Amino acid sequence: MKVLRAKLLLILATYILMACSAVGPEYSPPKPPIPKAWSSSSEGLFDSGKEPLDNWWNLFNDPILSKLIGNVIADNRDVRKAVARIEEARAQLGYVTGTLYPSIDASGSVTRGKQSESVNPQARVKTDYRTTIGASWEIDLFGRIRRSTEAAKANLDAANEDYRGVLISACAETARNYFLLRSTQDQLRAVEKNMESQREILEIVKARFEAGLVSELDVAQAEWALTLSQARIPPLK
Repeated sequence: MKVLRAKLLLILATYILMACSAVGPEYSPPKPPIPKAWSSSSEGLFDSGKEPLDNWWNLFNDPILSKLIGNVIADNRDVRKAVARIEEARAQLGYVTGTLYPSIDASGSVTRGKQSESVNPQARVKTDYRTTIGASWEIDLFGRIRRSTEAAKANLDAANEDYRGVLISACAETARNYFLLRSTQDQLRAVEKNMESQREILEIVKARFEAGLVSELDVAQAEWALTLSQARIPPLK
């Protein structure tokens, strides 16, 4: 009777466990909202050519810019940290996924020994081989391991997106600073060229002043224009 009661309790407990739902909701990657159309007309704003945008900086045909961004991708600390986080998340996912399956441990040992001849003159060397095999498996009744696996997958997705964000930001910032440098260099060349013209104008105005053709005010205005251009040089440099 006791055996029958124990069997009935075991069957009842099994059905209760089978009826239990897994911990937490099913994980699904988030889907960011994407508008069906641009808020304004995009006609003519984008090139419809077939140039790939993965390496967009190469479209400028500037070897220095391409080299700078290549150095950023290879050596930038933020990018390398993002790559390390991806590797960490991938390793964590592999570990958590492995807990779903049985694990087997095996070990072996070999020992050799011989009794003292004073105790047993006919003693021989004996070799003892021993092996140990163990297995363990956690049955995921309540979905703890499955939810941990889903969380690890989500962490890996987040690490990948973080890497893309860091990479885009680093490359864009490098290109922005490079374009700013080139623009400033162009401004500097323009100001220096303008100064040469203003020096020539000043000499002409001085000669006309000495000839009595213009007033001293004209000379002062030419000197002021040259001084104003000279003052723009240090900030640009």
